[in-house]
Amino acid sequence: MSGTTNDKHEPIKYRPDIDGLRALAVLPVILFHLEPSWIPGGFVGVDIFFVISGFLITKIIWREAQEQRFTFARFYERRARRILPVLFTVLTVSSCLALWMMTPAELSSYSETLAGAALFASNIVLFFQTGYFDAAAHQKPLLHTWSLAVEEQFYIFFPIVILVSLKFLKVRFTLLLVVLGAVLSFLISLYVTNKDPSLSFYWLPFRAWELLFGSLIALGILPELRSRVLRHAVSVVGLVLVLVSLAFYSSGTLFPGLMAAPPVLGATMIIWSGPSSLIGRALSAKPLVFVGLISYSLYMWHWPIIVFAELYLIREPYLYELLAIFAVTVMVSYVSWRFIEQPFRNSEGLVKRTRSVAIASVSGIACAACASAFFFVSGGFPQRWSAELQQVAAVSEERPSCRSSDLIDTLGLNVMACHIGQLHGPLDFVLWGDSHAGSWLPLFDRMLREERLSGMVISAPGCVPALNLDRAESWRRCEFIERSLFEQVLELNVKKVVIVASWELHVADPEKNTIYDGRFSNDVFSRQFNIVGGLEDVILKLQAKQIDVGIFMSGVSADYDVPSSLFRNAVLSRDLDISSSTQRREERISPILGFAHEFADIVISVDTLFCDEQLCKVSVGGRPLYHDDNHPSEYMNELAYSQLQPQFFEFLYGDLISGSDAPQ
Repeated sequence: MSGTTNDKHEPIKYRPDIDGLRALAVLPVILFHLEPSWIPGGFVGVDIFFVISGFLITKIIWREAQEQRFTFARFYERRARRILPVLFTVLTVSSCLALWMMTPAELSSYSETLAGAALFASNIVLFFQTGYFDAAAHQKPLLHTWSLAVEEQFYIFFPIVILVSLKFLKVRFTLLLVVLGAVLSFLISLYVTNKDPSLSFYWLPFRAWELLFGSLIALGILPELRSRVLRHAVSVVGLVLVLVSLAFYSSGTLFPGLMAAPPVLGATMIIWSGPSSLIGRALSAKPLVFVGLISYSLYMWHWPIIVFAELYLIREPYLYELLAIFAVTVMVSYVSWRFIEQPFRNSEGLVKRTRSVAIASVSGIACAACASAFFFVSGGFPQRWSAELQQVAAVSEERPSCRSSDLIDTLGLNVMACHIGQLHGPLDFVLWGDSHAGSWLPLFDRMLREERLSGMVISAPGCVPALNLDRAESWRRCEFIERSLFEQVLELNVKKVVIVASWELHVADPEKNTIYDGRFSNDVFSRQFNIVGGLEDVILKLQAKQIDVGIFMSGVSADYDVPSSLFRNAVLSRDLDISSSTQRREERISPILGFAHEFADIVISVDTLFCDEQLCKVSVGGRPLYHDDNHPSEYMNELAYSQLQPQFFEFLYGDLISGSDAPQ
C-alpha cells in the first residue's frame, strides 16, 4: 500500500505499470467500501498491495545489502517520510471528528484503534475487537490501518532475516529461505483460515506469503520472461485471476487462505510479466498511473470519510451521496498527495535531516498515544456533553446482570444461562431464546420475584430457538446448540416455557436460516416457512411432555442504532425520524404470529404497547427503547412491565388480570 520511493542511492528503474496496478488495487477497495455490491470482491485489492510492496521493498533491501550499503537508519527514514505525514494527518482529522460525533463508548473504542494505528499494531487491536466484515467494523474510522500495520511489521523482520542470512549463508541459501518462508506462511494460512479466519486475516504470519510472493520476483527467483508472447500470456492470465476474484468473491468468502491465492498469483504474474507486456502497457496509461501515484492517500482517506459521512447521515447513504463521497475522497487525496506526501518524501523537502525525521516521528506517535490514553482513561470524555445526552448514549452499554446457573451445561455452546426470581426451590419457568431472552431478563426477573417464583433465562445469541431449521453454513452451529438446549430444558422438569426471539430480524436477515449450501435466500416467505416449521417441531414436542408453551413477540428490528442515532440527532441539531414501519414489521412476522396464536398456549407481544397503525416507537420521551437496533433497553423492560405482567400471570396461573394503559 505504501510502496517505495527512489533517491540517489536507489537506481531502480521506475515502472509506471506498477502505479497502474496500484490503481487496480485501490479503486476496488474504495468501491467495495462504498457499496459492496458494486465490486463484491473489492477487498482483495489489499492483497494486491501486499504483493506490490513486497516486490518494491525487497528490491531496495536486496540491492543495498548486496552493495553493503544498507542501513536501518536510512531504510526506516524512507519509511517514515513515506508513511507518517499522511498517517498523522488522518489520525488528527479523525480524532477531531470523533470528538465531535462519537458517543463516549464509541470514542473509548476508537482510542484503542488510534493507539494501534500510531504504533503499527492496529491489526492486533482489531483482531481482539471485531471481524473485518462485522457490522461494528463500519463504525471504526481506522479499521483500514490494519494492512498498514501488517506491512510495517513485515518491514521490521524481513530486513533482519535478509541481512543475517547474507552474513552467514550463501546467496542461494538466502533465496531458498525466502521461498521456504513463503511456502510455510501459505500453508499455515490454509490451516488457520479454516480454524479461525479472523486470526488468519489480521496477523502477519498468515499474510507474510503475500508480500513474499512479491519478493520472489524482486530476488530473481522467478526467472525473467524473455519471450514476448509468454510475457503477454502471463500478464493476461494474471489480470483474469485478479478480475475473477474482484467479481466473484464476497464478504462471505472464506478468506484469506486458499481463496487469497488467485489475486496474489494474479498480481505476481502481472508484475513478473513486466512493463512491456500487454497488460503492463495497459496499466501504464496516464489516468491509471495518476490514480496509482495518489493511491496511498486514497487508501488512507477513503475509509474515515465513508465512516464519518455515515455517522453524520445516521443512515446508509443514497446513491448520489455515495458518488459525492467518492468525489470528496479523490479531491482530499489529491490535496494530501500534493501538499503532504510530496514535500516530505525526499531529503530536500520540509524535513531535511534524518535526526529531525526521527524526532518528528517519535513526537507524532507520542501525541497519538497520549490522545488515545486520554480518550480511554476518561471513558470516552463524556464531559463533552450534557447529562441528558450522556444518559442517552449510556444506554448502548446496558447489559442485564446474570446470576449464572449450573443447571444448564453451557460448555462450548456460547450460551448464557441465568437464574431469575427466587434462587431457591424448584424451577417454575424457563425463558428460552436468542440474545433477546437475555435482554428481557430484567422484566421476567421482576415478575417472578414478586410472586416468589424461581426461573431461568437461557439465551443463545443469533440462534432461532427452533429445531431442524435449514441454516447457512456460518449458522449451522445453532442447530447443535438448540438441540442440546432442548434436551436440557426437558430435564429441568418445568411446566412453563416461553420462547422469545427477534423474529423480525431472523426473517429480515437471510443469513440467519437458509439452505445448507450457504446460498442466501431472498424469498421472505421461505424464511418465514422455515422458522414456523422449526417452531412447530419444538412446541409440539414440549406440549407432548405436558409443558405449556408461550411465544413472546419481541420488539422491532430498527433501521438504526437507536441510542447513537438519538445522540447524533441532538449533537447535530437534527430531527431524523428513526421510528420503524409497522407495516414492514407485520409483513415479516404475520405468519409466525398466526402460527403462534394457533399452536402456542399464549402469545405475549409488546406491539400493542409501542406500535400504532403506522409506526413502532423506538424511544419514549427521548429515552431509547433499545440499546442497539433491536435489543430492548432497561427502560423498555420497565415500560413493558404493566402491560405484560397480566398476560404473564395468566400464563402462570390462568388468572387474567387487567392491565394498564400504554405509556405515551
